[in-house]
Amino acid sequence: MNPHRRIPSNYFYFAFPVLIISFNCLLSRALLLVYKDWTWIVLTLVYWSTLWFGIWFLKNKIGVDYRSWWSLKNGFDLWAILSIFAGFLTLPILLKNASVLGDLHWTLIAIWLLFSVINPFFEESFWRGFLIAYPIQLKAVYKIGLSVIFFCLSRMLIFGIISSNVSDPLLMALFFSATIWGITFHTGRNIFFTYLGHVVLDITLMMTYLWMDDIQL
Repeated sequence: MNPHRRIPSNYFYFAFPVLIISFNCLLSRALLLVYKDWTWIVLTLVYWSTLWFGIWFLKNKIGVDYRSWWSLKNGFDLWAILSIFAGFLTLPILLKNASVLGDLHWTLIAIWLLFSVINPFFEESFWRGFLIAYPIQLKAVYKIGLSVIFFCLSRMLIFGIISSNVSDPLLMALFFSATIWGITFHTGRNIFFTYLGHVVLDITLMMTYLWMDDIQL
């Protein structure tokens, strides 16, 4: 971090995640009134844009470069392993309902997989990177806790309203995974392994949120 850069008010640290969630939640509700079927695509693009602004702000206004988070200099440790395996928490849901995949058009599956590869970059860079690397006088445990809470709220309030199938097991999986990912990033400032776990989690969660309201949990 450049010591000569002016660090903005701490209010930005707390206010910006709230603004992201609130804005995108209201947008998703408004879009559902107009055109429900493809609401999630428009919402996703706007959501990514708001997350990217936070990442850009952290780099250009504060001097914390998100690119350094993708370095593998810290190697493959226990937290890296846990981060990847945390992504498999919702895999049983996918396996239990694998037969339903045959009813989905291949374009939907392709879009779903593309989302699952791109989305974790933005979410890990913001909900882990921004909230934990932001230079604020706050204990690490509180930063990790806030990243977990905001991440779970974003999934529940932004994407969750698109589907009626937001359940306690899914929220517990999100909470546990986000906690592991937060600790992993804090201990090594590395997002690569949390990204891999997040990709796996998104593959199952996107099916749950968007196309399979009648799946068995």
